[in-house]
Amino acid sequence: MTTKKSIFLDMANRNQRNTYNIGMILERTTENERQQYQIKSISKQSNKLLLQDSEGNTSALSINKIDSHYRLFKVQEMELREGDRVKSTGVFGQNIQAGKTFTITELKKGNFLFADKIIMEDEHGKKASFTPKADSKLEYHYCEAFGNSLDKNQTVIAVFNEKEVNNSTINQIRRSGKNIIGITGLDSDSIQKRLQQTEISTTVLADIQQGNESFIKAADVAKHNVTPDIQKQLNIAIDRRTKSSMVFNSLDVITDAAKSSDFSFNDCINAFKQRLKKAK
Repeated sequence: MTTKKSIFLDMANRNQRNTYNIGMILERTTENERQQYQIKSISKQSNKLLLQDSEGNTSALSINKIDSHYRLFKVQEMELREGDRVKSTGVFGQNIQAGKTFTITELKKGNFLFADKIIMEDEHGKKASFTPKADSKLEYHYCEAFGNSLDKNQTVIAVFNEKEVNNSTINQIRRSGKNIIGITGLDSDSIQKRLQQTEISTTVLADIQQGNESFIKAADVAKHNVTPDIQKQLNIAIDRRTKSSMVFNSLDVITDAAKSSDFSFNDCINAFKQRLKKAK
């Protein structure tokens, strides 16, 4: 079956272009309705998403305008068996609420009159059902994506593949718990190289090493070293201004950042000066 996996959004990542990928679903919820759009393309030059609704209509949305009313989902295939533990990541079906855990109790085969049906039961024994073709929002409850749960007291065991060993991932992990145990197949030299290659908008953690204690230390450093929003805006402006060149005009960057955000021109000047001082 096809399901929508929830991607964690907050103030730190919702206005960053690298959070979004083509094919993801962006959902906007208001008091009266819920609208879903598929991301068809991402413009680096204008910092906008090209969205398509269920009727095929397209529209452009500035990434800077994405606020707390939006949720992000990744469409993926999911295989279910009787006995599987799952968690709903959004509202779907007949009153299936978000954040509920279930056990799959029956996979009911349909016929020419009735469609296939998946029956599941919550921790109180209450049953819920939906068809595999429904717009479902489920994920396995044996493990979860980075940042899905927010509990300062829990211990997080994070398994990294090679591409996930970067500062952005570390910043995501720290949202889920105070104690971090990190597991990766890379050696210490490879970890150092991966972190040195990460982009400027993430928190650089030069002391991350192979082993559990270093991951805990790295997550603690990231907790107190988050890039300010105005600096993120400057990063985006620099990215736009260097799309075809390795150099940029500082005045153009400041003007770009001020025009594409709620920050004043003077605020952007002061933030840029702070960046220059740190670079010396």
